[in-house]
Amino acid sequence: MHCCFVVRKLLNDVFILIDIEPGPPAVFGHDAVYNARVDLSWKLPCEPNGEIIDYEIEYGSVVTSQRKRVVVGGEKESFKVTGLAMLTSYSFQIRARNSVGYGPPKTFVVKTKGPAGMNRYLI
Repeated sequence: MHCCFVVRKLLNDVFILIDIEPGPPAVFGHDAVYNARVDLSWKLPCEPNGEIIDYEIEYGSVVTSQRKRVVVGGEKESFKVTGLAMLTSYSFQIRARNSVGYGPPKTFVVKTKGPAGMNRYLI
């Protein structure tokens, strides 16, 4: 069982309990990269501090401020992002949520591939 609070000692041996949000997912990356899709995967935070309710995934091209957001259930450890543009660098961010709120994010950047047969000529 995971701890879902922090104990803080006050004066005269009085203690209070403070619930805290989860840590970042332990691992976050891609299993596969295609010309219009990236398959994401992650692992439960090392410090979930309670049950993980869901994960928020935010992504977008690194050259624009437009971002898309999707929320998946806390039991999930993967998600396929589709509808991406070819040969484009995307930033992906994930953060876990427990009953207190969202924890800190984990981020990575990856570039989608080009048309079939073209990728062997890219540097």
